[in-house]
Amino acid sequence: MSHSLTKAKQLLSKMTLQEKIGQMVQFGRVKDAEKELIRQGLVGSFLNTENAETANEIQHIAIEESRLGIPLLIGHDILHGHVSTFPISLAEACSFNLSLIEKSARQGMIEAAADGFRWNFAPMVDIARDPRWGRIAESAGEDPYYGSLVAQARVRGFQSLNDDGYPLGAACAKHYIGYGAVEGGRDYNTVDFSEHTLRTTYLPPFKAAVEAGVMTVMSSFNDLFAVPASANDFTLREILKGELDFKGFVVSDWESVEEVIGHGVADDESSAALAGLVGGVDMDMHSGVYLQSLEKLVKANPTLEALIDDAALRILKVKYDLGLFEKPYTDPSLKQRVQLTDDAKALTLAMARESIVLLKNNALLPLDPHQKIALIGPFADDPETPIGSWGLMGSPDDTVTVVQAFQSAGLDFVSSKGCDSTDPSITMIKEAVDCAKS
Repeated sequence: MSHSLTKAKQLLSKMTLQEKIGQMVQFGRVKDAEKELIRQGLVGSFLNTENAETANEIQHIAIEESRLGIPLLIGHDILHGHVSTFPISLAEACSFNLSLIEKSARQGMIEAAADGFRWNFAPMVDIARDPRWGRIAESAGEDPYYGSLVAQARVRGFQSLNDDGYPLGAACAKHYIGYGAVEGGRDYNTVDFSEHTLRTTYLPPFKAAVEAGVMTVMSSFNDLFAVPASANDFTLREILKGELDFKGFVVSDWESVEEVIGHGVADDESSAALAGLVGGVDMDMHSGVYLQSLEKLVKANPTLEALIDDAALRILKVKYDLGLFEKPYTDPSLKQRVQLTDDAKALTLAMARESIVLLKNNALLPLDPHQKIALIGPFADDPETPIGSWGLMGSPDDTVTVVQAFQSAGLDFVSSKGCDSTDPSITMIKEAVDCAKS
């Protein structure tokens, strides 16, 4: 038995039922009501806090003002860099450079940890074969074998060790499972495929992530075999925790436990909480149904406490594995020392160069500095767009627009928006045509 598991079991034996349930509760806001819940030991995790100062504030309440002093686990989405902006995940996968992908994951986690985030809701390992599904941008594409290799590279990068010998953060393989197969490419939609397809196409990247030691897994919004993924004991308990022997914990996607009501398998918050617990979700993201209902459910059926013990134990073990009990606070000065260093910029540039895919040239590239160019489109001089999807902490002050790049390269060009990206009723077609004719 690992040292962290032994410690987690010892701590669990001292906890009340309410405190065990508290470890299974995560919120996405930090207000006075949530701070009071921390004092009572009734919340174990937050996501999307703003910075190290906020993280340290709530961590102080958990350590110094709650009965048992159990640290919080604070998470965030770091898919392709935190402040340093790497190509989106799908583009990174186009590099076929697993070593570089691992390094970019590590850099993103170094920067995120400096902001107090020790849990990353990535890698997204969904197999994505329908370009209508917008979240394909977060994936490694359509191939189970290559997707498995990328999943492992990112887990290794996110969970590589810091200077104290602990993982920089806990990775989270998502979205378990089949989320990329939603019908019509419509997010949150139903999924319909066979168990053979599940095991040969959609499961391999998750299996690879587990084999790489991923600490957490996120359950998805969709249903599978007519059962919501966040209440699916076959996929979560029988396959993930049983066949794959996953030792970490499962967190729901945003309010996806409560959303099983919409799937028709629960009538209210209480029955939704029961479905999530029995199904195998260890931590409820933001909906609050575990906090509202689990204690009453256990009083009505005491056998359920064994499932709560297992969930709380898994969560506590991850906190011990991350060293949060030994070092719960974040040094605010870290942020200035690790973010946007020259090495980080060089790494983002190397990743960008290797991620470029040229489908067809038509003899246009490289651009001729002696030929006048018309640069058309609303994003040509937009500093926000280069950050990409999920670039939550990236700053437009640190990007280079296409116009700026053309200017820096000394190209002879004229530019026109052609349209307004925020208001489709505004058109500048004539201006763009005149620009092109020139």
